[in-house]
Amino acid sequence: MLQSLEGLEGQEAEDFKKLCSLALTMTTTGLEQNDEAHSLGLVTTDITAGLVSGYLKRYSFLHLTLQEFLAAYHLSNLSHKEQISLIKNYGGAIHMRTTWKFYFGLVSFDKGLDRAKELFSRVNNELFKIQSSYEAKSNHVYVNFHQAFSGCLIHSVTMTYLP
Repeated sequence: MLQSLEGLEGQEAEDFKKLCSLALTMTTTGLEQNDEAHSLGLVTTDITAGLVSGYLKRYSFLHLTLQEFLAAYHLSNLSHKEQISLIKNYGGAIHMRTTWKFYFGLVSFDKGLDRAKELFSRVNNELFKIQSSYEAKSNHVYVNFHQAFSGCLIHSVTMTYLP
């Protein structure tokens, strides 16, 4: 029985990496007409007829949450520079918010907060920032970004409502 994703080996590991990469591509830009996507377990969900382009197949995962987690997993395993680049390009995208929350739960911010600062600078939603901070489970993120929020005091890893 597989205990963690890091326990994958050989072809399974390669297929999983491809699946995660496809999930990120699909989350950021969408995916059209890709036989590899179909062979990795994705399904055709939409065929669109266009006046100029003809018929267009689009692929998606069976459940969006799975796609968002796999996209975040792939993102968290990219180089620091690639992560910053994707944050700059998609940090403010509303459709990426769940992916970013998963991302915060997967990465460590012990070596620096530049990724969190970059992402938070692109999102004007305090609730998203608090949820992402919670997912990070890092006192560094809490202390640097959220001393207080609309009657909530964030202390260590817990939030306590103040009347």
